[in-house]
Amino acid sequence: MKTLSIDAKYKSKIYFKIAKLPISVASGVVLQPISAIIRLEADGANTHIYVSDGNHYLTNKLLGSYIEMLPKHSFVRIHNKHVVNVTCIHKILLNKHWSIQLLNKDILNVSDEKRKTLLNAMGLVYEETKPDAIME
Repeated sequence: MKTLSIDAKYKSKIYFKIAKLPISVASGVVLQPISAIIRLEADGANTHIYVSDGNHYLTNKLLGSYIEMLPKHSFVRIHNKHVVNVTCIHKILLNKHWSIQLLNKDILNVSDEKRKTLLNAMGLVYEETKPDAIME
């Protein structure tokens, strides 16, 4: 089977990241714009890629291989199974266990260990505030 992949020299820090992600499908290779990717989800040795036009691709590559290709400033791992495009996060749900809602209405859990990573990627700080004492 013939495949297309990113030339190793373009993975070095001196080059800009790719503008399109090559995704192998039965009929060839889809060149998906990075900006259109909403999220990626691990599924064993496969990865689901969800894009803004509502399409979704199932690939036979590990999630980690895609993480290496995606720009670190735009994509963040929020769980062992999930990587999201931070520009597609609509809401952070601050319950006991955090979750996020994406622009496409998907709701994903954020692992406790990844909270700080998520906040850093978005340039946010979380501070728990205590209610003001009631004055009598």
